[in-house]
Amino acid sequence: MAGGIHLPAWGSVVRLELRTLGRTEARLDGEALPGLCHTKIGLLLVYLAVERPRRVPRLELAGRFWPDQAADAGRANLRQALFQLRRQLGGAAADLLQADARQVRLRPEAGVWVDGLRLEACVRPSAARQRLDPAQLLTELNAYQGHFLVDLGVSPEATGLEDWLTQNRQRFWRAALTLLEQCLEERPSPEDNERILRELQRFLDLEPFDEVLHRLMMRGLAAGRQPTRALDHFLAFEALLRRELDTRPGPTLRRLYSELRERLAPAAQASVEDVRLRPERRRVALVVCDLRPPPRTAGQTDVETLTAAVQQGVTRVESALFEHRGHIVRLPWACLLGYFGYPSGREEATLDALRAAWEALQSGPAGVRPRIAVDSDVIITGSEPEVPDPAGLLTARALSLAERTAPGTVAVSPGIRDRFQGRFRFAGGGTSAPRLVNNPGHADRVEARLARAAVPLIGRAEPLARLRRAWRQAADGRCTSLVIRSEAGLGKSRLARGLAEEVREEAALVLMLPCRQRLKRQLLMPLRQALAGWIGPRPDQRRARARRRLLQARLRPHLDHGAAARRLAAWLTDTGDRGLIRQGSDRDRVLDSLVQVLAGETRRGPVLIVCDDAHWIDSGTAELFRRIQRRLARHPVLLILTGRMSFRAEWLHTAPGELRLSGLSGPDSQRLIRALDGDGVLPEATRRAISARGEGVPLFLEELTLHALQRHRGGEPGAALPPGLSDLLVARLESLGPCRELAHAAAVIGREFDSRLLARLTGSNLDQVQTQVKRLMAQGFVERDGSRLRFRHALFHQAAYEALLATERRALHGRLAQLLEEDAALGLDAPDHEVLAEHLREAGRPEEAVEHWLMAGEHALALGMLPEAEQHCADALALLGRLTEAGGPPGRQRSDGQARKKGGPAEPTRPTQR
Repeated sequence: MAGGIHLPAWGSVVRLELRTLGRTEARLDGEALPGLCHTKIGLLLVYLAVERPRRVPRLELAGRFWPDQAADAGRANLRQALFQLRRQLGGAAADLLQADARQVRLRPEAGVWVDGLRLEACVRPSAARQRLDPAQLLTELNAYQGHFLVDLGVSPEATGLEDWLTQNRQRFWRAALTLLEQCLEERPSPEDNERILRELQRFLDLEPFDEVLHRLMMRGLAAGRQPTRALDHFLAFEALLRRELDTRPGPTLRRLYSELRERLAPAAQASVEDVRLRPERRRVALVVCDLRPPPRTAGQTDVETLTAAVQQGVTRVESALFEHRGHIVRLPWACLLGYFGYPSGREEATLDALRAAWEALQSGPAGVRPRIAVDSDVIITGSEPEVPDPAGLLTARALSLAERTAPGTVAVSPGIRDRFQGRFRFAGGGTSAPRLVNNPGHADRVEARLARAAVPLIGRAEPLARLRRAWRQAADGRCTSLVIRSEAGLGKSRLARGLAEEVREEAALVLMLPCRQRLKRQLLMPLRQALAGWIGPRPDQRRARARRRLLQARLRPHLDHGAAARRLAAWLTDTGDRGLIRQGSDRDRVLDSLVQVLAGETRRGPVLIVCDDAHWIDSGTAELFRRIQRRLARHPVLLILTGRMSFRAEWLHTAPGELRLSGLSGPDSQRLIRALDGDGVLPEATRRAISARGEGVPLFLEELTLHALQRHRGGEPGAALPPGLSDLLVARLESLGPCRELAHAAAVIGREFDSRLLARLTGSNLDQVQTQVKRLMAQGFVERDGSRLRFRHALFHQAAYEALLATERRALHGRLAQLLEEDAALGLDAPDHEVLAEHLREAGRPEEAVEHWLMAGEHALALGMLPEAEQHCADALALLGRLTEAGGPPGRQRSDGQARKKGGPAEPTRPTQR
């Protein structure tokens, strides 16, 4: 090894540039030298460059590069290699290479630049150069695109150099990790911290098991005021180690996890505890795994053997529940409860519960056949981790379902079956509980909705025409890219799939690549999921084997040997295979092979690639798209990426076109509802109510309509949120962090609210409230409407309101009514008796509510607004009727008489929506 680092002076002219971190490349005076890539003379040049300024003995070079040959033959081969190296370097050889009869070296003063040595120079800045700031360090780190000379793989050119290669790979990897640590030590700005986190994720894609990287990631998340994500990152890494290597994180990482929980950011930690472990209403999915064996009879398995098998089964089932983010509670016997959506809500909580149940069934050891049940309902969560469901209604129901389930079976509730039909396969029903019989693995949520109900593409004629024009442009031989942006639920994925359905016959290849939040750290997972779906759920079937051989044949011309093509094809089609990553295979070579395969497909016709939810794209898939754009610029390829409004595809080689979606119009909303209700089950009033609640968001309209159809409702839809929307909206609420409490209080005021009133209601500083409101706006939960604020969607308001416990709602309504009465008494605001009546009713003060409804009726009557006056009096009468059933308050007779006198007889009606 060289004793020091020798690079050209900063700012001096570089003649020879050697890139060794990732794909090997050599340039002389700016011109590429392909003869020095992946050849022994190129490796010799890199060896001399890395060992500078040391004079390397010829005997050492001959022994390393030709270890299987005699000393004389090795020296002869070295002379020939040096001759070929001089030919490649041409006239620059005399300036760069210095050799005598015993030693060889590159001249110290020569302008030679090596990326790995540059990283080391940044780690140890000289007195002549100041320490770099985080932005500069990140720029330097960008040079690390892969491990040192990793593209040599098991090349015969590397024989004899294994130890040297390993030593330098570790050397430059340590340098990169040190630079990442320096970035965090420099107290980076929030923008630089985000860049550091992205860079750490890129390095984790290279080495997913490196504990130093995971420690830095946790520190970076904590420094970025994301302590919850730091703790979640540790738990995810712990699950990965348990699943892949059957081990656990080291003591340093475990100690950091404990420190973050106990000491890091006390306020943030308190918010984690307050938000996660406080009683509130929320939808939770529960998986019951009962591993108790059936009663033994004489001659059966020994009890000790059976107990060991059950204990092993409990460990495996617990791992499956934990991996899918279940909150696990152990019962005294061999039974595990997994609560999904607790302590924090997630959009895919119920979906994860089903995946965990299926995996738990498959993971049981021989002789252990668990009885598994999956159910879901709204519960009041507990404040103790071991008691998520204090009332026990859901838990008792799921335990009863498991008790009636046959061993080796997953039973589900009818509601879960109805929600996930098409995404999973179920059997049974009727008198017995539905059974989960297959997990297709990678069924897309849009495909599942299409399977559950014929979801038409309505109100998207103009955006679809734009996609058709982009397809025609691509089919003419020009690689085209387009980003579809919109808020969640507006139909980005459905629109892209609509084009795919139209062009499937014309296209040589259509790839639908779904990105998912839980998979964004796994290399090329969207592509691998698509290929696994193409292979099918049973890879041992004849068709699956044939398709894998076809993929292998397409890859073979672009790899060094058939074994590499076979291994890569197996890895691409098996999403559970982590072998390629653990073996450190060259990511660049994999990506290049895939680009070349796509190029071959374009000779058969145009290619469509749709990347769904690209805001969760992994770095490998992003780099694949960048290379497709750059290398297939004159090929018939259309890249469509869908993402949320905040998504920016800055990593693409060329800027994509942009298409933004908005909500459906009222008539289009009605058309969508009628199309979903093909048999005309729902009355027209129900359809109009669904259209009003959905506010033009296709996802909301679909879920509300299907929920109404399943329950065969008539009239106005019930107030409860459909289960699918409940999971989604609770997850959106959870993402608000500490601002969630403010959203709850704002929801009590109404869909529209004022920040000053909100500050008084919560007893908070106005500046603090306005800061949190800005975050609510940045998250798309709240928007400004003139001088006031409003929830962006009525269902956002409903979700924030329904998450409150009844006692909390009553207290907030009572406090709000008091504030409004004070303002009216001081003459600061005219009293709105209708609003006051509603808040007093919800606060559990019905007598006062009746008085204010009567005053509202009198005011409306004085203005000649007879229908409104009648409505207010009807509301008062309805509440008085409920009071009579409960015993009636004093003075009820007088109020009743006043109400009838002012408003006349009227049927009680539902109160006005807040």
